[in-house]
Amino acid sequence: MRPLDRWLRAAVAAVVMALAWGGVVAPAVLATDPGVTVSGSLVDEHGTALAGIHLVIEEQLPPDGGLAGFQVVTDASGEFAADLEPWGTAGAPATLTVKTPTDGLEVVEVVDGTCTRSFSVVVDATQDVALADGPIDPLAIKATTELIGEVCGTTATPPPAGAGTGRPTVTPPPTDAFARHEASSPDRLGPALSLGFAIGLVAAILLLTPRPRGRRRS
Repeated sequence: MRPLDRWLRAAVAAVVMALAWGGVVAPAVLATDPGVTVSGSLVDEHGTALAGIHLVIEEQLPPDGGLAGFQVVTDASGEFAADLEPWGTAGAPATLTVKTPTDGLEVVEVVDGTCTRSFSVVVDATQDVALADGPIDPLAIKATTELIGEVCGTTATPPPAGAGTGRPTVTPPPTDAFARHEASSPDRLGPALSLGFAIGLVAAILLLTPRPRGRRRS
């Protein structure tokens, strides 16, 4: 390969890798040779498949500076596949790097009962490959996850059978109960005033009435 071709290949590769990292699906760089299909699977630390995760696959062939970028999304089973460049041999392998995009956060949600937990997903795996020698075994990639949020709800419990409407009994505040109690008590002040007035009136009449004088004997 001439030096000019190497520089041209590297320049075009850099442009395509920028598109791939930016979220645009990028085809193989200078795909002059038939591609080699590479498949793989993505799981978390517990071996659970991770679905719907965006991955960027970078293929690099030193020392010529060959560089290709691809973007894939894992399916419901956590599996993915891409047609890569047939680069690398057993004596001069190519380097394959699988990462999550740097321009966004990959998140999976796990529902557990009434709680929904959100986990961030980070992938950064590198492997030497010899795709020029033929197909390779599927890639087994393990991601790193971290809990970033949790939302829990409550489930309403219906009232037991025969409990009527199930409405709670409203207890009035102490001030309301006291007001109603005072209003329902009989008014004893009015009769007491009337009785006192009558006694006072009789006493006044007795004091103002003149007493009869006794007769003198001659």
